[in-house]
Amino acid sequence: MYKILIVEDEEDEASAMKELLEHNGFKADVSFNVDQAISKIKKNSYDLVLLDIILPLKLGNELLKFLKKERITTPVIVVTAISDKLTGVKKDLKKINKEIGFIEKPFTSKKLITQIQKFLK
Repeated sequence: MYKILIVEDEEDEASAMKELLEHNGFKADVSFNVDQAISKIKKNSYDLVLLDIILPLKLGNELLKFLKKERITTPVIVVTAISDKLTGVKKDLKKINKEIGFIEKPFTSKKLITQIQKFLK
């Protein structure tokens, strides 16, 4: 069973994603900020991270920098609502982590599961 870390500050969205993933056979943990995510990554092994880029305290790219610094190669899918600025953001984030995908909010359940399955192949 694949284990996925959801990093999302909106509790309702995090809960909905967790429920969707578990319904589709994944194990899911939730972190509401970068520091919580780093703590969980240090203690657990994940097959994938779903990362909201706009988070309180620290932006999601700080988690990507941590993963790179620690040489953790877990793939990341950035989940974001900032579609109008996504081109520049994608370019910058791919410099930090080449194993990265993007999905824009709002998204369908099917689109999210398809994207996750693509990364876990």
